[in-house]
Amino acid sequence: MKSGRRPTSTRVLDLRGSWRAKANQLSQERPAPAPNHAPPAPRWLGKQTRSYWKKFSQELAQHGLITPLTLELLTRYCVALVRWQEAQKYIETHSVICATVTGYLYTHPYTRLAKELGQELTRLEQEMGMTPGARKSLGLDPVQEKDTHADDAPDKTRFFRKVK
Repeated sequence: MKSGRRPTSTRVLDLRGSWRAKANQLSQERPAPAPNHAPPAPRWLGKQTRSYWKKFSQELAQHGLITPLTLELLTRYCVALVRWQEAQKYIETHSVICATVTGYLYTHPYTRLAKELGQELTRLEQEMGMTPGARKSLGLDPVQEKDTHADDAPDKTRFFRKVK
């Protein structure tokens, strides 16, 4: 295992506008994304998982982030998302705290499962550019900064005392 930061893919560097994307000599050897093409979901996925696959694959394909190598990552994300939702529904309908026959209280195993799946989802979302920070670094979701102080800001002089 190598130490340090993981290398950033050429596509991500290109979306960021980095000069390193052009200088990367391996860019010709990497699989080229198929723009605006969402591949079909694997046949073995369930109905709900397929609906997430369709939604996310179309969104990622629009930005050219789908390659043959990222399809497995997207599959794992959709499966984990459905399992996380099932765990959350179970936790909502049942108690998070359970008791043994002797009265010992413990956290329900579904709580840990939901936590672990949530962490995995966050990691996969970061890998695929689905978090706000990842989108911003890719230049996919420009934030419209609104100057809230321009129009309705009071006169600043009333906040400062006059020094005699």
